[in-house]
Amino acid sequence: CTHAGLQHGVPALMRLFDELNVRASFFVAGGPDHSGRALRRVFRRGFVRKMLRTNAVGTYGWRTLLYGTLLLGPQIARSFPDTLRALVGAGHEVGMHGYDHVYWQDRLPTLTVAAIATELERAQAVFGDILGAAPRAFGAPGWQCTAASFASEDALHLAYHSDTRGVSPFLPELDGQCFRTLDITTTLL
Repeated sequence: CTHAGLQHGVPALMRLFDELNVRASFFVAGGPDHSGRALRRVFRRGFVRKMLRTNAVGTYGWRTLLYGTLLLGPQIARSFPDTLRALVGAGHEVGMHGYDHVYWQDRLPTLTVAAIATELERAQAVFGDILGAAPRAFGAPGWQCTAASFASEDALHLAYHSDTRGVSPFLPELDGQCFRTLDITTTLL
């Protein structure tokens, strides 16, 4: 979900997975890296503790933590099209992790179905341009999901989404609605 992650982390994982003969699903943010905007969460309970616990500066670097605030956020997927094509070429799956990760994570509860659909369509267009086809899977940024996001994902006729944490795949039910896109949880403990 960051420019640095796709630039450095994904190629390292690809090498490791190649050595181990493992195929994986990579969920990539399609739009700009606005990681620095997450600093607006500084007043949320537990945010500072999480930043210290995860060593955010050491993990992401100052540049990433300033993207979208003092520094223009670079495009994530469009900056590394060859990496995305190499993933697919090596037999890995590339799924969408939204368009603007921070926008989705911070604003999803207030977004309409139309606004969510726009975010998903923007991501699909980026990946369609790079890979020749839109991904058939979606992983919600920050595991944030609502009935409106599930409805928007259903409209895309995805093979599955990975929007939650849990122990087994399931069909989501929320706010009295049943949704038809299978959720394959990210943890599968």
